Amino acid sequence: LARNMTGYRNLLKIASHSQTDGYYYKPRVDHEYLAAHAEGIIASTGCLGAEVPQLLYQGKEREAYERLGWYVDVFGKENFFIELQEHSIPELVTVNKTLVPWAEKFGLNLVATNDVHYVREQDGGPHDVLLCVQTGVTIDQPNRMRMTDGSYFLKSRAQMEATFRPFIDLPASAFEHSLRIAEMCEIDLEDPTYHLPDLPIPEGYTYETYLRHLTEEGLKRLYGARAT
Repeated sequence: LARNMTGYRNLLKIASHSQTDGYYYKPRVDHEYLAAHAEGIIASTGCLGAEVPQLLYQGKEREAYERLGWYVDVFGKENFFIELQEHSIPELVTVNKTLVPWAEKFGLNLVATNDVHYVREQDGGPHDVLLCVQTGVTIDQPNRMRMTDGSYFLKSRAQMEATFRPFIDLPASAFEHSLRIAEMCEIDLEDPTYHLPDLPIPEGYTYETYLRHLTEEGLKRLYGARAT
């Protein structure tokens, strides 16, 4: 998250770099690039698929602890949070019970979040249909990719507290820090003008004809003689 305009510009650089220089099946950046552009950014340990929780999931506790320390050094204690989620995934319970005491060791704040994929609880069904479209399967196909339960919506504080209560005892501040994080963000995106990149095009082309030229060249490169 961008804490200020410096952070916003760094996020733009990170996002662009992940697409233009780090793309491998999906956008990526390495640790060195992230560290060089960490100023003004608020970060957290993330969901179960993020680096620190994933290392814990794999049983690499020492490596996870060291990597957490690296993130704290890069972003600073004030800008880095221990994120906790609960979605009927047994491994999440284990990961959370490790991360909570680590927060105290590193002097970090906890933030309880929900892995929100849709806004309203009743949107779970339509989201499941879209997931089938994305993965190319039918909704009645067995063993297909699906969410673990119907909890991936934007919950109230009371719902969040009820979600965690059976699994772990969290301080009230864990449910307040999402608001605190929002209040930490001081950026101004009110400028109504466009900020498009200045793309130089070769002489003799317009933007439209050069785009068509690049498209045709890409078609030939991918399909060779079959491109007609």
